[in-house]
This record gives sequence, C-alpha cells and structure tokens, in this order.
Amino acid sequence: MKVNSHILSGIMIIVLGIVVMISVFIIHYDYYYMSPNILKTDCVIQDIDVEKYTTTIMYEVDGEEITKKLNLFDSSFKVGSKTEIYYDKDEPIKSYLQCETTFFNMLIVISLIIIATGVYFIIHYFVKRRHYKFLKENGKKIKANISSIENKKFLSFLPNRPSYICASAEIDKNKYNFLSETIYSRVIKYIKDKKIKTLDVYINKEEIGDYYVDISFINSNM
Repeated sequence: MKVNSHILSGIMIIVLGIVVMISVFIIHYDYYYMSPNILKTDCVIQDIDVEKYTTTIMYEVDGEEITKKLNLFDSSFKVGSKTEIYYDKDEPIKSYLQCETTFFNMLIVISLIIIATGVYFIIHYFVKRRHYKFLKENGKKIKANISSIENKKFLSFLPNRPSYICASAEIDKNKYNFLSETIYSRVIKYIKDKKIKTLDVYINKEEIGDYYVDISFINSNM
C-alpha cells in the first residue's frame, strides 16, 4: 500500500520525538527514578576547574556535609556563590543542580514538541483532504493551463526533488495563477511523456483564493 508522503513525514517526526524522549529517560535515568523522592536545598560552589570542566559543590543534609565533584561547568558559577540543588531524600549523595534539572526537563519538552509537530502534520493532512473533497463536490471546476513546474529548493536534498505545478486560467477576463501541492515524484518527466497541458482546478464559489489543483491522477500513476 502506498503511504502518502505527508503522513509518512508525520510518522517519522513522531518517531524522532519518541526516540529523543526515550534517550533522555535512559541517559538521565537516575534523575527521573529519584523524582518522587526529590527535595530541594542550597549548595555552595567550592571550586571550579575550567581546564577540566568540573565544579565542586557542597551541601548539607540533616547536619551532614556532602561534597561532590561534578563534570560540568556553568559560566554563571562563582566560587563561594550558592545555587539550588535537588537531592534524593533516601540517598542524599544522589543530587542534581537546578541547571541540570532544567536542561533535562527542556529536553522532554522539546521531544513533546517534536511529537506534537508530527501529530499536527497528520491531522493537517486529513483536514486538507476533507476540504479538498468538499471543493471537488461543491466548487466550480475550471481548466488551467500548466505554465511551469518549480522545484522546492529548500527540499532539494530529498530524492526526486520535490516540486509543485504552476497553472493559470482566465476567469471573468482576469488572469489567475494556481499552485499545486508539493509533489514528491518525477513529475516533469511524467507530464512531458503524457503531454499533459492542463489541470483541473476546483474553486470555492464564494472565494476564488480557496481552490484545489487536482494532481491526484499524477500521484496515483507515479
């Protein structure tokens, strides 16, 4: 079964978002595992080694001082300054600075945004399909002459360079241009081989700017 490129793109984006989210959970497993037991306190920056990219901190839990050397460096850190730290109430040695927790949570948010983008792609496709069906059933059908086929330069790295068809027609003595959806196929060769000169365009009777260029016959034969 042939899968529409828009749906395939949405699925690939969703998979990417899921992979990012799972990777964050795996790499930072300790932080998310201890989340239910997290407590917050202040820690003191005791030492900063710019060459080794490490920071030594000290914080106190139940009267006990805990010193840790972290493999991170933040330009805002200064020796003697304080910052918030989150630690496991059952194992206080397990801890993360506020900047670390913010970074982890940002990665989760980014992965959710990626997933939402993929879902949007799929939903948007079906909404457009429904609207195009409405135009085909209720719109005004005209014949538009193919004037050119343009490549989408910013997608030129993809195989069968994505392109769209420009067509024009005269309506009520006025010339209008119509653009097709993106076509992910060797559309130029197909149109030349079949000697296609015109395309069907379905126009909303109340709004000429709302139209559908019917290229379904091209996609179904490629």
